[in-house]
Amino acid sequence: HGVLDKEGASVALAAYQLGQMAESDLNYAEAMRMYKKAVVLEEDNPEYLLAAGKMAREMAEFKQAQDWLEHLLEIREAEGDSAELGDALHELVWLHKVLGRYSAAEPLCLRAVAVKEQALGKDHPDVAKVLHNLAGLYKREGKYTEVEPLFLRALAVKERHFGKEHPSVAGTLNNLGVFYSEQDRLAEAESLYLRSLEIREKYLGKEHLDVAESLANLALLNRKKEKYIEAEKLYLRSLAIREAVLGKEHPRLALTINNLAELYRLQERYAEAEPLLHRSLHIREDKLGKD
Repeated sequence: HGVLDKEGASVALAAYQLGQMAESDLNYAEAMRMYKKAVVLEEDNPEYLLAAGKMAREMAEFKQAQDWLEHLLEIREAEGDSAELGDALHELVWLHKVLGRYSAAEPLCLRAVAVKEQALGKDHPDVAKVLHNLAGLYKREGKYTEVEPLFLRALAVKERHFGKEHPSVAGTLNNLGVFYSEQDRLAEAESLYLRSLEIREKYLGKEHLDVAESLANLALLNRKKEKYIEAEKLYLRSLAIREAVLGKEHPRLALTINNLAELYRLQERYAEAEPLLHRSLHIREDKLGKD
């Protein structure tokens, strides 16, 4: 804090490190402010561009995220193939996926897998992370036969490297659960969701965004099973966490709000459903654009 009003590399480093501290405290708005300061001071620093690009995506500042991540990719491509180039590609994949640009995301993701495998070997957890994302991308594109093998391969690599109770393992369990739920394999999905939630609450705390994701997925599963009271409790808890961390106008909230409204619609609680649908629509139009 003492050097933030000065100029030069030490100030950029201080801002970056304060951003890391704010991010670990789930203070994403402050993290965004600090990362942005670091990038303004050192616009060609790959570490700062990566952190700022990821946080801008989290905070739904998508144009800014794309500018930073594309600049990062230019820098890493000039350096040649490396694990760091794979990281830059992977972050752009996430951004395109969030914005529904699946045709743009897939070739970047396949390239990220190839670069990471070449740099690190096929059994490295960073490779598993990209495989996990590729599986999610194929699921969105309806390439269902390719999804489960990728998730299972990613899960096996992560469990070997991290053990069976690691937050990264929980992420793959959660997303494999989503796939099973969408295939109406509800018993398998529920088992994975509960295991993922237990790991996340234990190691990340009960107010973490990843916990909110697990809660929302469990809520949807309970809605499918017509356990409406339990589903409502889970949706409300997930929504409260996301509002506390991301604010009330973030696209991630819109999905939970929309799903809660659908729960109310199924119960013919129309007066409660309608304002939630209007709120979800407003957030999505504002943050993602009307098209």
